Amino acid sequence: MMTQEKRWLNDRIGNFTASQIYRLLVTERGGSGFGQTAMTYIMEIVGEMLTGEGKPSPSSKAMDWGAGHESEAMEMYTECTGRKVLYFGTSNPVFFKINGIPAGGSPDGLIENKRIIEIKCPYDTANHIENSIMTLDEFKKNRKEYYAQVQLLMIATNTMYADFCSYDPRIIDDNHRLSVLEIPFDKTFCQNMLARIEAAVSVRNDIYNRVIRKVA
Repeated sequence: MMTQEKRWLNDRIGNFTASQIYRLLVTERGGSGFGQTAMTYIMEIVGEMLTGEGKPSPSSKAMDWGAGHESEAMEMYTECTGRKVLYFGTSNPVFFKINGIPAGGSPDGLIENKRIIEIKCPYDTANHIENSIMTLDEFKKNRKEYYAQVQLLMIATNTMYADFCSYDPRIIDDNHRLSVLEIPFDKTFCQNMLARIEAAVSVRNDIYNRVIRKVA
């Protein structure tokens, strides 16, 4: 029987994902085309299509730290807000795909199909402090990868709000361990992002077909 994690990995193959979508938004210097960062990402997606395997998730102390504290962050969120959350987490990931477009994402939690939750547990406390004091405009400017991530997640889940949570269990005062920034759906940003994805799909398909013809 296929495990939930294996099913999640299979669902992601060939799709542009929320956690990596910021790479696709990087333009070439002085232009609007796809820069090297974006092209590398497109090549990785083509590689998934050709091999049927997703790129292995990177591992680091910072990422292990985040995964290890995510569930307690979610517990604190539910206690502070009183909201009932459908928590997916690292042991129960679910990939929400956007209809008609090979893209989607995996939110950390979903509230009554109205709001998504994305949790970050920074390895560096300074990053948590920065997350905690940012306004929405500052977040959009200084956390571009996270802003793009939650916007794509809202498209995929058909929701209008995202709660971006930053959590650091090392903070002595319980009241400051968790910060929550409400991020509304950004229609203009999402329209531009979807147009970018559609352009990337065309490039992806062209590269894939060229490889197929080359080896046929």
